[in-house]
Amino acid sequence: MSEIIIAIFINPLAGNGKYHRTETGIRQYLKKEKIKFVVYDQYWPSQLDSFSHVFIVGGDGTINYFLNSFPDTKIPVSVFKAGTGNDFAWKLYGNLNFIEQLNTAVHGVPHAVDAGICNGRYFINGVGLGFDGAVVKNFINCRKWLKGKFGYYWTVVRTLSGYQSKELSVVIDGDREQLTSRFFMITVANGSRFGGNFMVAPQSSLTDKQLDLVMIKAVPVLKRYFYLPKMKKGRHLSLPFVRTMKINSICIAAPKPLAAHLDGELMVADKFDITILPGHFLFRY
Repeated sequence: MSEIIIAIFINPLAGNGKYHRTETGIRQYLKKEKIKFVVYDQYWPSQLDSFSHVFIVGGDGTINYFLNSFPDTKIPVSVFKAGTGNDFAWKLYGNLNFIEQLNTAVHGVPHAVDAGICNGRYFINGVGLGFDGAVVKNFINCRKWLKGKFGYYWTVVRTLSGYQSKELSVVIDGDREQLTSRFFMITVANGSRFGGNFMVAPQSSLTDKQLDLVMIKAVPVLKRYFYLPKMKKGRHLSLPFVRTMKINSICIAAPKPLAAHLDGELMVADKFDITILPGHFLFRY
């Protein structure tokens, strides 16, 4: 068995400093097991050749930053929840406790996990356009005085009433289907959960070599409040204005720049070219 040497990447800004307890627990465990490790919490290395494992302590944005910094890495990655939403970590580990996750992170079997690419940027959990893009944009603007999950949920409720559905042109899998309509939101999902607790794509799989497309057409304001709890629980897929399908690629065009998110990170564009990358990264889970 080759020597275990772990690179631990920490985002000190994730989750308003939630990383402290997690980092301490990881350090204590690895020292007890006499496992070598290096912590990166300020400057990240340019390459990972000397490491056998990667631990990421942070949220979805930290994972996204790592994968875009090392897009071709084949070193198995493990994720420890220290962000606001932690949606991708939830998809990987569910309700494993901290020690169970540490054992899995050190000794577990690596699994090839699908990813995606959008306008040249990699993503692992998903891309959201329209309403949820507007929520991320508004949340950034209010973060100085409303933080964490409460701040995010407050932003969701605040954005619901004022958001106007957008006319978008969609091309699915090349020439498989083309349509133009007014959409409340479009999600291209690899994971299931977004925004810390919203099961937007409950049927998604990390290993099916496809992305889950969830398209929600324009919804009247009052009905948005009625249907929001259904989306939170993943019970919205059978609603008449919701359509889902498995896809390999999609191109979404807007008449003017549109707010979107990539693994919870804001991006703005008037065209989104998205493609599946089957089994692109390795994760221990």
